[in-house]
Amino acid sequence: MLDFIREYQLDIMLVLIGICGITTFFVMISGTLSRSRKRALLLVELYSTILLISDRFAYTFRGDASELGYWMVRISNYLVFCMTLAITHAINLYTYDILMNEGGLKKAPARTRFSEFLFFIGQVLLIISQFTGLYYSFDETNHYIRSPFFLISYIIPTIIMLIQLSLIIQYHSSLRKLMAYPLILFLTVPLIASFIQFFTYGISLINMSIVGMAVILFALVLLDMNVTALGEDDTKDIYAVLSGDQVALTNKRSADQGFSSRCSKSIFIPIPVSITPPSMHALFSYTLPKRFPT
Repeated sequence: MLDFIREYQLDIMLVLIGICGITTFFVMISGTLSRSRKRALLLVELYSTILLISDRFAYTFRGDASELGYWMVRISNYLVFCMTLAITHAINLYTYDILMNEGGLKKAPARTRFSEFLFFIGQVLLIISQFTGLYYSFDETNHYIRSPFFLISYIIPTIIMLIQLSLIIQYHSSLRKLMAYPLILFLTVPLIASFIQFFTYGISLINMSIVGMAVILFALVLLDMNVTALGEDDTKDIYAVLSGDQVALTNKRSADQGFSSRCSKSIFIPIPVSITPPSMHALFSYTLPKRFPT
């Protein structure tokens, strides 16, 4: 499986870039989201698109000793690390928005502010690493080489995502399922991918998983909005379809059909077919009774 991803990862990246770019456009033109939530989702999708474009350029120009390759490899690798941190910032904004609105919190949790502080520290260290080789460096053939302190670049985003995950788990009972579960998925899948990628160099599992989860996040946000706009019965139907509970869905539909059948029987009026229509003379010769004396 890993060999397949390694061989075709540039093609996979190109497909994900296209999907995430379209998703970014849809978020941009959406008029149903609140301003703060639209901004957070737009940043998630935009940063994810830039992340994967940069990662693809980094692989494309790796080993290119030309002047263009020199700058493209350095700019692309910087953007990969920068966008990874930026996505955690955007998710922090989204988490803050849903906790303050759907979660019903009156004050922002201290963990969201601490996450923003870690995001700032991560960006400062990333800028320092561009001049000191703290995270990575390049050899004479323009290939990327990890530095001894490369682990720091993993630790900071991981801590931020774990903090956000703890917030969602703590307040998940106050959130709708289609709002909490996508965030949990968004935060856990890249963490698993980062663990695998730390021991497997040459595969962008983290970046591809982040972009894939960003697309799924937007799709489920739209689904959550549709479910919220529907009634309770329609919502149960959607949850039954999503969970694969076809038995519950079939029983509910059978109950609905039984109710409709009983209603139709209760209002059924038999119409005799043996009645002959009256003659035209009888129709026109009928006169209303006189209510008032003349």
